[in-house]
Amino acid sequence: NGGLPAHGGNNLPLRGEKKSLYEGGVRGLAFVHSPDFSEDMKGTVYTELMHITDWFPTLLGLASDGSDSNSEESKPLDGFDQWESISTGTASLRKAILLNIDPLQPPPQNKDPLPDEWTEEYDTSIMDAIRVGDWKLLTGNPGVGIWTPGPESGQEPVNPSDSPGKFVWLFNIAEDPNETAYFSEENPEIS
Repeated sequence: NGGLPAHGGNNLPLRGEKKSLYEGGVRGLAFVHSPDFSEDMKGTVYTELMHITDWFPTLLGLASDGSDSNSEESKPLDGFDQWESISTGTASLRKAILLNIDPLQPPPQNKDPLPDEWTEEYDTSIMDAIRVGDWKLLTGNPGVGIWTPGPESGQEPVNPSDSPGKFVWLFNIAEDPNETAYFSEENPEIS
């Protein structure tokens, strides 16, 4: 997930790179081929939520002819069997993806270190990210947020001028997968 431009990776048109919480650092690609796909599903792009933990139950379900992968003989699995969603294009069973919680990430320079004990107040300086439906919330330092064109383009990277001291970003990934528009101020109930 996420290429590193310094080593030839290119995530355009997505923002960010490996180790960042922007789409260029967290989104992964997969290719699925099956003779079980209907003609109208062949060559389509699946844009529903899917996490890496969903692959094991999906493949396990396929290998066991669709029997329940969370049977009494096995431990509960973290993911969902997404085969029906992938093969028919229906809604994903997954409604949210926790992308990161990193309380050990050093706070920004203008923020005090983490307190000695936890409080009930959420500390937005902690490097976190969650995706719920179309919305993606980032807090803390989400990492490198540059759009880096390929070296063959001759174009310079575009570095957005985020406000210093800003710790909360809200994006609508369905409408803006390149994370160019911030919605945290207009949608405090979501943030």
